[in-house]
Amino acid sequence: MHFSSRLVYAGPPANAYATLGILLQLYLSRNSTLKYQGTPRRWTVIAVNTAPPVLWAMVFTGSLIYGIVNPQLVQRDLTGMYCNISSSVPSSVGAALVALLSVTMIIFEIMTLVLLFKNWTAFRRLQVSTSS
Repeated sequence: MHFSSRLVYAGPPANAYATLGILLQLYLSRNSTLKYQGTPRRWTVIAVNTAPPVLWAMVFTGSLIYGIVNPQLVQRDLTGMYCNISSSVPSSVGAALVALLSVTMIIFEIMTLVLLFKNWTAFRRLQVSTSS
């Protein structure tokens, strides 16, 4: 089984989680600023930053095991540039993860918007106080 077939399935969920991580960092930093806690807790920052590579490794390993157990399903692309698995299982798992993470992103975008809207005057005061 070629290395590229595992990368095809591991990349999209890891990228989606990395984007979610950016949104989580934005929400957590704004929330902690409003609660006068300074920066977000160290363990949350570590968790948000380590989750994308961990998710990538999990999907990568899962598709590796799936390809080893079912080598007859690993096929070259028509261009011959990369391999994929002819079963829909790895792509369905990746698509489900991306869909779940996308819904979670939308939720955190809404939560951030509500947080900013409710505390708009506090953020304006912060902007004025830091510029003086």
